[in-house]
Amino acid sequence: MMKSYVIGVSGASGSGKTTFVKNLVSKVGAESVCVFSLDNYYKPLDKQIKDSNDKVNFDLPEAIDIIRFKSDLDNLLSGKKVIIKEYTFNNPKIIPRELVFEKKSIIIIEGVFIFHYDILKSILDFKIFVKTSDEKCIIRRLGRDLVERNYSTQHTLYDFEHHVWVGYEKYTKPYLKTSDIIINNDYDMEKSTEMVSIFLKSKI
Repeated sequence: MMKSYVIGVSGASGSGKTTFVKNLVSKVGAESVCVFSLDNYYKPLDKQIKDSNDKVNFDLPEAIDIIRFKSDLDNLLSGKKVIIKEYTFNNPKIIPRELVFEKKSIIIIEGVFIFHYDILKSILDFKIFVKTSDEKCIIRRLGRDLVERNYSTQHTLYDFEHHVWVGYEKYTKPYLKTSDIIINNDYDMEKSTEMVSIFLKSKI
């Protein structure tokens, strides 16, 4: 059976990871790439940790059901079809879709804490870190949370100050220097995406 080449893509919330991955898939070809995101594996709201102000903190590794993620990823790598329900960030205005994943030559696993979990480290063949300025991260997060997640501006700003950057500094940023490549989203991402796509095509 074909062995998939597994890539981890991490970076701060709002750094442009999802956009980078979408552009990469479009260049390499969707028929050869499966994107498997940690975002669909958040634990139920009643299982999340709250801070001292009784606010849910989603920016902790414990917020993710990493055991279920690893189990589904193992099934995917072994050639089994994986079917899950889309996570909609508790937005009542969105009806979750059924997501179907099948093994491809390249599997990209994407998420803020991808490099933090010990049980994923032996699976990763290549690690990509997407980096951008704090200001851009905040602007992107505000736009996304207001439109896609039905959060208020106050909610998003509170999360950034008390959860997002604290979690990033502790659980994500330490792996920047150990990544195989750093994509700087403050500059020309197109050139970086093209370079990585050429590399990935050699793995198909």
